[in-house]
Amino acid sequence: MAPAHARLLVELARAHLDLYEEESERLDTAAESDDGSQEAELARLEREHLIPALSHYLQARDTCPLMG
Repeated sequence: MAPAHARLLVELARAHLDLYEEESERLDTAAESDDGSQEAELARLEREHLIPALSHYLQARDTCPLMG
């Protein structure tokens, strides 16, 4: 990892965060049943997009502290 990679990590984190926000808004506006599917979908979004986004932000900070 080089400091130049930090910018790519931030862009990747933003992409994950954008996907998470778009999909979670879609879940909020969707009329779904209360059978737990919405909670399961939100957990999947967190696992696939929110956690990687935060991880990439931390990696970017660790790679180049001046970016934070």
